[in-house]
Amino acid sequence: VGDVWSMPWKGDDPERLFLAPDDDLAPNRPGEALRARLDASRAGPGRLLAARLLGRRPREDAWRRSLEGEQYVGSALEELTAGGWRVVHSIPLPGEADIDHLVIGPGGVFCVQTQLLRRAAVRVGDDGVRVGRERQA
Repeated sequence: VGDVWSMPWKGDDPERLFLAPDDDLAPNRPGEALRARLDASRAGPGRLLAARLLGRRPREDAWRRSLEGEQYVGSALEELTAGGWRVVHSIPLPGEADIDHLVIGPGGVFCVQTQLLRRAAVRVGDDGVRVGRERQA
């Protein structure tokens, strides 16, 4: 029995199992969608500095903080690959949405959304994750 990721499916054309490089999500790095937003941003360093001096928070600052969080979580999730898990990062959805991380393995399929939370108590238990008083499955 081979690895499920490399086995052709019965009746499928083996040539169709491979995506064009532009369509393949496997090489996506954590925060790929945020990197694209930052690269496309028209805000130059001068505009960002001026906004900060005026007490405004440019959206690019929030994107950079989110990118840092996605990279941190992505790095931690990559450690699961030693246990037979696969991790796909930054899966684009319609509009400007994306799935930060998709973790696939022996325990199931999990969608992980990275959130920046200041001073929030996060508790991980057998039945779910609790952020503050909220319970999320």
